[in-house]
Amino acid sequence: MGMSGFGVCISRIIPLYPITFTDILYYSKRNKKGVCFIRDYAKGGFLTETTFLVLLAVYQPNHGYGILKFVEKETNGRVILGAGTLYGAIKALLRKKWIEPINIEDGSNKKQYIITESGRQASEKELARVADLLRLASSIMKKDVHSHT
Repeated sequence: MGMSGFGVCISRIIPLYPITFTDILYYSKRNKKGVCFIRDYAKGGFLTETTFLVLLAVYQPNHGYGILKFVEKETNGRVILGAGTLYGAIKALLRKKWIEPINIEDGSNKKQYIITESGRQASEKELARVADLLRLASSIMKKDVHSHT
């Protein structure tokens, strides 16, 4: 990840600059150099794709492996989350109270999660933001296609 403002890899856990984002910390197995931060831009209101996909995966009760499989299936394999990324996101979403653990008596020891009302609100807000972005991009790109014909 680069210095684009959406993610930055650093070799220390404490950044040398002020944090203006909600940080989701995870260890990347692909990047042995240090710790990576995935950021949800709280002030602007947008979520990372990982956060949004995890929230979508827990509209129904789901456990970690189920969330991984949901994301892979629903993105047609475009997004495959590593365990560290997933559990870092789960930890952050629990801290924000956007998801909560639930007990399901199915004989399994797997910890399951479900989205909360505040998590639903964050998801709905993100859906509206993405829909607005899609409308804008479609409008501009359609005009551009017609102007070149």
